[in-house]
Amino acid sequence: MKLILSMILVTLSLLNFKNTFAFDKLKEKKLGYQLTEILWKNGLIYDDIELNSFLTGIANKLTSSLEDTNTNFSFYVINDKEVNAFASWNGVIGVNTGLILFAENESELAGILAHEISHITQNHLSRFLIKNNNEGLILAGGILASILAKDINLSNAFLSSSIAATLQNRINYTREHEWEADRFASELIQKTEFNPVGLGTFFKRMIDDNEDYEFLSTHPISLSRVADNLSRSKSKETKDIKKSQFKLIQAKLFIDIFNTKIDSNDEETNAYSETYKLFKDGKYSLAKTSSERLLKLSSSPYSMILAGRIYSKLKLNSDNFFLMAQKLGLEEEGLFFQTLALSEKGLIDEAITKLKLFVKTNNANVKLYKQLSRFYFDANQNDKGHFYNAESLVKQGRFDEAAQFYQRAKNLTNDKNFFDIVVHKEKSNRNTIDILKEID
Repeated sequence: MKLILSMILVTLSLLNFKNTFAFDKLKEKKLGYQLTEILWKNGLIYDDIELNSFLTGIANKLTSSLEDTNTNFSFYVINDKEVNAFASWNGVIGVNTGLILFAENESELAGILAHEISHITQNHLSRFLIKNNNEGLILAGGILASILAKDINLSNAFLSSSIAATLQNRINYTREHEWEADRFASELIQKTEFNPVGLGTFFKRMIDDNEDYEFLSTHPISLSRVADNLSRSKSKETKDIKKSQFKLIQAKLFIDIFNTKIDSNDEETNAYSETYKLFKDGKYSLAKTSSERLLKLSSSPYSMILAGRIYSKLKLNSDNFFLMAQKLGLEEEGLFFQTLALSEKGLIDEAITKLKLFVKTNNANVKLYKQLSRFYFDANQNDKGHFYNAESLVKQGRFDEAAQFYQRAKNLTNDKNFFDIVVHKEKSNRNTIDILKEID
């Protein structure tokens, strides 16, 4: 109910735009921030650094091929077992854990991401609201609430009440957008290393299953759409990249959600699944033996990270595993677990130094800011702990909460240089709050 009430507030804020449906960038930004805040505050983000970085990595390969680079995209894994995804204002895109598990390969997931990216680049949200006036605004809030609500019965009822009056003409309009998003997504994927057939095979399996997938209620699919997508994709060689890495991510997610190993015909995936399950169960000695077998099969950075986590729990040298993972491309993930291992050894200062340098020079994951904040509190440097907590809240769109922690950091510090940094960041955050409040 708390989440639904929050989504109603988003809908009401839409209605406060006084029937001016020319959605400028500031209004879209405000809506995006509101949705981002709701996702984080209600625990709907699946806050796993490996999974979120994996999703963002695929998405970045797609967005780097866009001709228009004015949109700042944010990609989130949503903690929901339903097969679904959504695009929202200010480039916010969410993909449910259920959809990640449903996808058969990385190209299918890339196809869905490209489709959602296309809804944003083709201005479908703004065009939908302009065409449908106030009724469109109410429907938009209803659809978002339906996607995000945890209680499925409540979610369905909320969606039904939102679309009851003018269902058919709205569906026709959104189908037009779905076709356009498909076409643009196919063109986008053709520019990347992914197989553009992925979107079509994903849709086809969904239709063939003949199940009541939530995705179908928000993304109308027809056999003609599937055929159109597959025909446009025939020209590219049917291959998949990094297949094993995607399967390892799926295996980890499956165990985290269902607490059981994934059933795979791939030897590396099964070895990873067995090792991770032993690790999750706290059977670290057995997990180490299993990890040694895994590393003979796998050079994946995800296997390196898992081995490092196991060695760290056994108080063995884990650093080389995390460094290797970073060299193989998992820079954020490897650094996260490396600094966590250092802190568990009592090497807090070394962990802080490594992490602080990274977040200072990179657009880092929220998880890294949270971890750096915890490290500073562990080191009894509460001023900096509050500061980096504020920084993590800003990245979550929680500007009012961040203001409180900037103030605490400022009140506690005796470091003049750090005080000036906090004041600068606090002023920037206050300017954002003031600008958002002025948008009616």
